[in-house]
Amino acid sequence: KWENYSEIIDDNKTGFGYAFGDVDDFYKKLLIIAKSKKKLKSMKKKCLLESDKYIPNNAAKILFDNLEQQYYVA
Repeated sequence: KWENYSEIIDDNKTGFGYAFGDVDDFYKKLLIIAKSKKKLKSMKKKCLLESDKYIPNNAAKILFDNLEQQYYVA
């Protein structure tokens, strides 16, 4: 898995990770998907919902809301 993997992928919900170079683990993850269309559909749906956070307008709103909370002076 790469350094910021957990910031992008929610294991078993939006995707699967495996150790770099671990072909056996990669194969196991592929088998999980191949054997369960229901799991694949569920992960796909969760990925699409999660991706909404990264649409420019949504990401900007989250950023501005956080900045406002940090720097708002009443």
